[in-house]
Amino acid sequence: MSQCSAILHADYESEEFCGMLEWLKDGLPIADAGFAVLSGLIVAAVFIFRSFRRRWWQRRPAYVRKQQASILDQLGLGRPLETMEAVLGSPHILSRWTDQQENEERIYQLPGAWVVLRAPNGVVAAYSITVTDAELYYDTGKITRGIVPVCLGRSVFADATTVGATDTLEIYARMIAFHRYYDYGSTAGGRQFIWLAFNQEGAGDFDGASVGDWTEHTNGRERATACDLSRITVNTIAICGWELHDTMVNQGFYGPHPDHGH
Repeated sequence: MSQCSAILHADYESEEFCGMLEWLKDGLPIADAGFAVLSGLIVAAVFIFRSFRRRWWQRRPAYVRKQQASILDQLGLGRPLETMEAVLGSPHILSRWTDQQENEERIYQLPGAWVVLRAPNGVVAAYSITVTDAELYYDTGKITRGIVPVCLGRSVFADATTVGATDTLEIYARMIAFHRYYDYGSTAGGRQFIWLAFNQEGAGDFDGASVGDWTEHTNGRERATACDLSRITVNTIAICGWELHDTMVNQGFYGPHPDHGH
């Protein structure tokens, strides 16, 4: 190769090399931008996945049941209404009526339960829980101090203790109700009176009481005796103290009235 040709060839290679350097310089910002976009997409995907997973987890019955139980476990006689509404939220329904005095029931709706409070003078004197979703059942062990432990929405009356108990089946024009009253007295009952009940707004079955039973027996206790307690679900618990005992013991049904449940 002549010296002239060698020089020309070297110049050509130099220009080609410089061109490659320029291309690389131009490409680096593009690569950086592409990497940034890719990184952003990855971060967004991870965020979306975690959010989806969190929402999915929070919708699982076990998670919702645990959250709901943590609220219900805080219910108790003598607690300030303001404290209760801090965890229950605002009432779904306010029911007021007058007999010998002014009465008010405050009804709250949770994901799988109705809660009814009676709080004259701003202090809880009686309350009830009615489970509406069997997957969100509630263990009553804590609020009854272990005296009447059942799983509302799952247990049947045959599972619940009968010591000191009286069963009644009531028939009304627009509803039916089965309940069990535990007459332990205030001291033995942990300073509270307890009822278990089936409320037709709650979860579970009422197959243990047939039409035949209702027509053959004339009063609530006789009708209850004829029932198959293994086929009636316990979905409601009601608790009160001395202040409202006489009112509650004659109430006839526990939990929300069907008109309120709708």
